[in-house]
Amino acid sequence: MITLKLWDIKDDIQEIKARYIPVDFVRPNPNHTRNFTDKRDMDALTRSIRAYGVLQPITVRRMRNNFYELVSGSRRLSAAKNAGLTEIPAIVVRATDRDSALMSLTENIQRQSLNFFEEARGYESLMKDYGLSFEEISRKTGKSRACISGRLKLLKLAPEVRRIIMNHGLTERHARALLRIPDEKIRFGVLIKIMEEDLSPSRTEAMAEEILNGMGSRIFAKDDDKKITRIVKDPKLYKNTILESVEIIKKWGVNAEYVVNETENLCEIKISIPLTC
Repeated sequence: MITLKLWDIKDDIQEIKARYIPVDFVRPNPNHTRNFTDKRDMDALTRSIRAYGVLQPITVRRMRNNFYELVSGSRRLSAAKNAGLTEIPAIVVRATDRDSALMSLTENIQRQSLNFFEEARGYESLMKDYGLSFEEISRKTGKSRACISGRLKLLKLAPEVRRIIMNHGLTERHARALLRIPDEKIRFGVLIKIMEEDLSPSRTEAMAEEILNGMGSRIFAKDDDKKITRIVKDPKLYKNTILESVEIIKKWGVNAEYVVNETENLCEIKISIPLTC
């Protein structure tokens, strides 16, 4: 066993022992906010773990019946399972639900492993579910109050707009520019133009400024309503939503699986969920 010293979120030092625990005994963190995982990045981490093992322990807290709840290290845990490991090095900490949520979010922020929407949902959860103030979150995460407030505002964008932004690799500046446009229909029209014309963040900001100044009517063509309908009804959007939902179920410890069969005119998704644990 390796003895480590770890600063906990209450700002005191506790002696922590790293130990090996069965991967099947680790349950997902219900406060986990990360939804988007790069498959290539995960495959690379799996290959690394298969070759060298898990070099940095995950963090867990002890639950009932010898189980543990993951506090941080979801990528390492998933990759370890993919690599066929039966045990994983872990640091066991004493933490309340509130502390666990904050520790998980803080580590992900420090590792820069959350996108801006996931980070915003983490802040929202800490405030709504655990009653933390702006000042408390700022002090614990090292983020300024202005940064936290700005990220939270991004959640005002409709879920389908957020999903399209992430699926097309758009930036936070794109999202902030869209947020400035009060009309939902015009906002979607701008989003379509961003994708079709590969607009830069600065051009998107300029377009939003034109709309706010009353010059936006000339930006859109007559067929934009049809384009908006086409985007909203894009089957790929709903396919990704279904597959992401299955991945979330799997992160909760349910051994769900899916098989996708696509033809020219049809996408068939078969989902299997065991009725017993």
